Amino acid sequence: MLPAVIQTNPPAAKTISRRAPAWHAEAAQLIRDNFASITQALFDATRRAVWLGLLLQQVKARGKADGSIPHGQFRRWVETNIPDLPYRTTSFYLTIGKGALEAANLQPSKGQILPFCQPGRLPKEIEPIIEGKTQQQLFLQFKQAKVEDDCYVSTPGNRSGKGCTREMRLLAAQRDEAAQLEADEIFAHQVADWLLHAASDDRLGHPNFNSEIRKELSQAIAYASGYLRNLK
Repeated sequence: MLPAVIQTNPPAAKTISRRAPAWHAEAAQLIRDNFASITQALFDATRRAVWLGLLLQQVKARGKADGSIPHGQFRRWVETNIPDLPYRTTSFYLTIGKGALEAANLQPSKGQILPFCQPGRLPKEIEPIIEGKTQQQLFLQFKQAKVEDDCYVSTPGNRSGKGCTREMRLLAAQRDEAAQLEADEIFAHQVADWLLHAASDDRLGHPNFNSEIRKELSQAIAYASGYLRNLK
C-alpha cells in the first residue's frame, strides 16, 4: 500500500504586481536587444572565419600558380609571414574556406585578389551554405568523411549510410570521430590562448567584470583541471 501523502501548506508565493513599473518593459527590451546582438556577433564571426578561409585558399592557389609558394610550402610561408598565427589555427580556417568553395562549386583565383576578398564580403553562392551555423559546425561539416563519390554516413538525408558498404561506413565513422577530435583540439587551443591573455587585471580582473560569470568560469576551470589531472 502506498503511504499517505502528507499535506503541507507551503508559503504563499509572491506574485509580480499586475501593474508593473514602466522600467520593466524597458529592461525586457534591453535584454532582447543585447541577446540579439550576441547572436548576430556569433554569426558575424562565422562570416569572418569563412572570409579568412577563402583568402587563405586564394593566397595558397596564387602562390602555387606563380611559383612563389611551391606545393607543400604553404605552412612555411605562414610561419614566416604570420608568425603570431599558429599553423594549427590556420589549417582550421583553410578547412572552412576549402569546404565553402567546394560546397558552392567555386574555385580560388590564381590571379588577382577577387572582389569578395574584402572584409565582410562573401560570394552570394556561399551565403546560404553558412547561414545560421557556427565556425565549429562548418568545420565538422566540411571535415566529414567522403568515402566514395557522394556516399556520406552522417550527412542529412543519409543517416543510415544507405548505399555504402559496412567497411565504408566504418571508415566514415572513424574519420568523423577524427574530425571531431581535431575540432576539439583546435577549440581547446583557442580557449587556452584566451585564458592566458584574459588572466590580467584589466580583463578578468577588471573591477566591473561580472562576478557571477567570474565565479562560474573559475568553477569550470577547476573542474576541467581536476579531470585533466586524473587522466592517465
